[in-house]
Amino acid sequence: MDNAEDIYKTKSELLTEIQALRDHLATSEETLHAIQGGEVDAFVVSTSEGPRIFTLQTADQPYRLLVEKMQQGAAILSTEGLILYGNQSLANLLQRPLEKLIGAYFRQFLSLQDSLLFQSRTEATAQKESNTLELFLISSSAVEIPTYITISSLNVDETLMTCVVITDLTQQKRHEETLAAERLARLMLEQAGEAILVCDADCMIIRASQVACELWGPKLLGQPFDSLGLVPIAARDTATNPLAFPPVGISAEAQAPFAIASILKGESIQGLEVEIEDQRGQRLNLILSARPLADADSQNLGAVVLLTDITPRKRIETQRLQALADLSRAKAELEQRVAERTIELRQLNDDLQQSESTLRSFFDSAPMPMGIVELRHSDMLHLSDNGAAAEFFGTTPQAMHNRFSSDLEIPRATLERWLAYYRQAERTQAPVRFEYCEDDNSLGRRRWLAGSVCAVAGSPGGPPRFSYILEDITDRKESEAKLQASLKEKELLLKEIYHRVKNNLQVVYSLLNLQSRNVSDPVALSVLRDSQSRVRAMALVHEKLYKSQDLARIDLADYIHGLAYGLLETYRASSHRIALRLEIEPHSLDIETALPCGLLLTELMSNSLKYAFPDGRSGEIAILSSVGHDHQISLRVQDNGVGLPDDFDLQHMSSLGLSLVQNLSKQIKGDVVVAPQPVGTAFQITFPA
Repeated sequence: MDNAEDIYKTKSELLTEIQALRDHLATSEETLHAIQGGEVDAFVVSTSEGPRIFTLQTADQPYRLLVEKMQQGAAILSTEGLILYGNQSLANLLQRPLEKLIGAYFRQFLSLQDSLLFQSRTEATAQKESNTLELFLISSSAVEIPTYITISSLNVDETLMTCVVITDLTQQKRHEETLAAERLARLMLEQAGEAILVCDADCMIIRASQVACELWGPKLLGQPFDSLGLVPIAARDTATNPLAFPPVGISAEAQAPFAIASILKGESIQGLEVEIEDQRGQRLNLILSARPLADADSQNLGAVVLLTDITPRKRIETQRLQALADLSRAKAELEQRVAERTIELRQLNDDLQQSESTLRSFFDSAPMPMGIVELRHSDMLHLSDNGAAAEFFGTTPQAMHNRFSSDLEIPRATLERWLAYYRQAERTQAPVRFEYCEDDNSLGRRRWLAGSVCAVAGSPGGPPRFSYILEDITDRKESEAKLQASLKEKELLLKEIYHRVKNNLQVVYSLLNLQSRNVSDPVALSVLRDSQSRVRAMALVHEKLYKSQDLARIDLADYIHGLAYGLLETYRASSHRIALRLEIEPHSLDIETALPCGLLLTELMSNSLKYAFPDGRSGEIAILSSVGHDHQISLRVQDNGVGLPDDFDLQHMSSLGLSLVQNLSKQIKGDVVVAPQPVGTAFQITFPA
């Protein structure tokens, strides 16, 4: 049929086919020359199963032996991910024949997630030298194999390919898992809250927790288990006493040390109570649980022992027993005390009844009106009143019982006053005492009454109750009025005396002043002025007392102010030449102290005015006073004048003024000294306030 069709081909068609055959022949010759020259390593053949790649052994013979000897799997991939070359280690790893790997896609041996990761890393490898990652390859038996893959890019004759080197991590992963399990077991032993011991088949301790090492010391490993001396405690008698723990030495069987041999034979123990002595010599109670240690083939490898410390619980139980015993004793003591207290209460009740009888007798026979009332809105209900109260209201105690105050003809104003006092006592919860005056129609005069009200206990939730006491104090008030009138009269007389004494002294002062005008002798004039100053000081005291509200004391600051400026006037000292400075703390003096104190200040200030500023010098005189914490008054008179002579001795001075200073200071129980000062003179006087 083909030959028949060829007969009818045109010449041009035949020439075209001849040219195509010539081109195929030229290509085949070039390919053959390339294969013979070693320029071709493999070629692709289209088959019914898809494209197949065949390698030429003569082309890669120099490096094929090296790659085949590698323990790691190696493969060269095309840009589409086809395996162009693979060694026998790769075939062994994937459990597939090598001829079925060549030409297959590498991603078919990866999961979908790992395939995407591998593709992204392969694309990134084209931009740099190499890339690494860990993936799972899937073998022919569908087993995932952990691998470490190194990806490198190859450029052969401007053709980009990928070189893959695969390392099997299965053994390494198993080794890491073993190490992790060993590390976890070690951490569990170190951080366990109980004492854990692991013994081998020879009864030797091969592992121990941190708690166990604290009990028996760090040299615990390698010791025989039976050398620990674990002594079982006999079971307690829970039927008779659930809290009673018998002592250790009950029987020889109970005292026999626990042995590990039974556990190595396959037995298990749960909840055995044992007692030990730790390395510090303390006895501890432990709960022991033990079981055999076997491998996967049920081969006996040793035993595991768990010891839980129950010493605190045992102590609590012992304390509970002690508490029960103490409670029993306390109950017996309490019963005894209740019996004794009952006797005391009976005696107290008898005493209270006797006391109540005594108080009732006192209440009934008291001369002062007294009673107990209950507050009812704007009135008072009388619950109990004595005979004096009934007599005060003009009735009897029986007639007053359970009657309101408004029914006893008490004026409404008086009733409102008493209600206000009752409410005040209720608010303050304290007694309220008061006095008031009212008209006594029966006697035709006014009388003074003193009352006292106090809240008393009543029924819970009921109206408030109060006690009251009333006393007629008219006579006392009249006596007080007379006494006040007498005191007022005496006060007026005393003021008149002070006034007359002041006037008399003022007359003396004026006479001395008139006399000094006719005296030309300086010595006599000085004596007259000194006398004037002393008289003025005494007159000023009586003047201050006369004008004071308190006839017994005068204000110290006010007194010194008047005294000092009066002396300046007496000695005719100009305020422009001699300045006066006063610093006086507030205080008051009685007349017995004020008069000597004024004379002292007069003498000292007169000395400064006469001698401190000769020849018309200017300066300052200061008077300072203070009251100390020891209730001592300190007076200081100082100037900044010429000062005292070097041989000045206050104790041996013969002048009248300074002698007066010493005598007056003794009169007020004080001391006078010459105080040190850089310039001028200073006298310090200290006396009790």
